[in-house]
Amino acid sequence: MSEGAFRPCRFLPVPDYGGMTSRHRKNLLRVLAAALFGAMMPQIATSATLLREGEAFSATYNVHGIVLAPADERNLSRGERQARTIYLGVGCDVLNANQDRGRWRWSGQYVFVEYLDGRTERYVGRIEGDLAERCAL
Repeated sequence: MSEGAFRPCRFLPVPDYGGMTSRHRKNLLRVLAAALFGAMMPQIATSATLLREGEAFSATYNVHGIVLAPADERNLSRGERQARTIYLGVGCDVLNANQDRGRWRWSGQYVFVEYLDGRTERYVGRIEGDLAERCAL
């Protein structure tokens, strides 16, 4: 054997991947990682519309929960839109722009938001997936 030739370590066995090339192994790992990551993500819809006292709110889902924002942005400034946005967390917690905190619950076709200061807001609409089950009344 020449001096510059590769010589595997005799103490470590060389794995046999059954004829799989490096590219095949990388693709298989990507598929397995995507399947595992997808199974860990909450299975929820991507968006919905909820109503509160005749005003429509768009419900956008993300990994942290649901963002309720006014659906009609035409007559609202950016500050007004942010002030009326409510965050419903995956732990059934609530936070709004005024830093008001509370809890939210889902029952049938209603989403109830109960703030720590005693206020309660009711939204009409349906949410889907794990959040509905996790935060059910």
